[in-house]
Amino acid sequence: MFHKRLDGLLKTAVERQIVTHGAAEQLRDLGREQEKERGALTLASVFGWLGGSAVVIGIILLIAANWDGISDAVKLGGFLVLLAGTHGVAFWLTKSGLPYERTAASFHFIGAGLVLAGIGLVAQIYHLNGRPPNAFLLWLAAILPLTVFLRSATISVMSLFAFMVWIHMEGSFSGSPLRMQDEFANHLLLELGVGAALVGFSGFLKGREPRIAATLRGCGALLLFYSIYLLGFYRYFGPSDRWSGHSEAGSWVLPLSALGLGAIGLLLGGRFLSPESAWLRNRLLILMGTTLLLGAAVLGVQHGTIPTGPKLELFDFGWFRHVTLAEWFLTGLSWALWFVLGLWCVAWGAKSDHKSFVNLGVLAVGAGIVTRFFDLMGSMGQTGTLFLVGGVVLLGTGFGMERWRRKIVKQMLAGKAVA
Repeated sequence: MFHKRLDGLLKTAVERQIVTHGAAEQLRDLGREQEKERGALTLASVFGWLGGSAVVIGIILLIAANWDGISDAVKLGGFLVLLAGTHGVAFWLTKSGLPYERTAASFHFIGAGLVLAGIGLVAQIYHLNGRPPNAFLLWLAAILPLTVFLRSATISVMSLFAFMVWIHMEGSFSGSPLRMQDEFANHLLLELGVGAALVGFSGFLKGREPRIAATLRGCGALLLFYSIYLLGFYRYFGPSDRWSGHSEAGSWVLPLSALGLGAIGLLLGGRFLSPESAWLRNRLLILMGTTLLLGAAVLGVQHGTIPTGPKLELFDFGWFRHVTLAEWFLTGLSWALWFVLGLWCVAWGAKSDHKSFVNLGVLAVGAGIVTRFFDLMGSMGQTGTLFLVGGVVLLGTGFGMERWRRKIVKQMLAGKAVA
C-alpha cells in the first residue's frame, strides 16, 4: 500500500512537472530502502527488549517476594526515586534536543500512571481505605497540571480516564452526597454529557492546542457513539424494568451536571467545529443539542418528573414484555440520532476529504441497520422465513452501503487529482 501511494503521488508530481523522472526514480528507491529497513529486526534489538523485560520482571518478583520485610520508609523512598527518575529522564531527553520526543512523552505518561500506584502504596501502608473515589480524585488533581504544563495529549487521555472513573465511583458510593440512582441509565448519561462537552471544548482548543483538541474530540466522539448506541436499548433498562424493592432515591447532581457541562462546551466551542461548512456545523449543533435534550428527558423519566404514559404489551418469544410509551419514544429517538450522526460523519468526511470519517459513518449506519434488525425483527420473528428474508435484506444493504462508501471515496480522490 505504501509503494502504491508513493507511485501514484510521484506520477502526479511528474505530470505536473514538480519533479523530474530521475528524481522520482530516486525517491522510489529511497522509499523501498526505508520500507525494508523499517521491518527488519536486529539481534541486538530483540535481545535488548527481552533482556530489559526480564530484568524488570525479575525486580518486580524480588520486591514482591520480600515485600513484608521491606520497611515502609524504603517503600516510599523507592517510589519517589522511581517517580522522579521517570520524569527526570523525560525532561533530560527534551532539554538535550535529541530526536526522542515520543520516548520523553512515554516516560511522562509512565510517571503520571505511577502517581496512582503511589496513592495505592500510601493507602496500603497507612490502611486508608475509607473512600476509594478520593484516590482517583487525588490522581486526577495530581496529573491534570501535567496535561497543561507538558501539553501532552496522552496524559490528557489519562486525566479523562481518571475523571470518568471518579465520577462513576462517586455516583455509586454509599453515603456520598452525589450518589445517583443505582441504575445503568444514570451512568450512561454521564458518558453522554461528558462526550458532548469534549467535542465542544475541542473546538474551543483547536487553535491553541491542536493535538490535545484532536484527542479530546476523538474521545468525545467515542463516548457519544457508545452512549447513543446503548440508549437505543433504553426500553430494556428503563423504569419499567425495575425489580421490586428497588430504591428510587438518588441525587440529580452528577448526571444533570454532566449534561450541563456538555451544553457549556457546545456554547463555548460550537462555532469552531466543522470550519469547512457552516451548514454542516449548524446541523451538528442541532444534533448535539437534541442529544442533550434526549439525555435530559431520560433523566426526567428515571426520576419520575416526566410521565411515562401508558404501558404497551409486546410479545417477545413466547412471553409478554411491558414497556411504557415514554421508553419507546426515547428508544426510537436514540435510533434516529444514531443514523443521523452516521450520515453527518459521511457528509463531513466527504466535504473535508477525511476518508476515516466516511468509513466511520458508513459503519455506523450499517451497524445500526443490523442492530435494529436483530433487536426488532429477530426478537419478534415467528418463523424462519422472516429470518431468511431479513438476511437477504441485510446482505443487500451491506452490498449497497459498500458501493456507496467506495463511490464517495472515489469522488474524493478524483477531486484531489483535479485540484
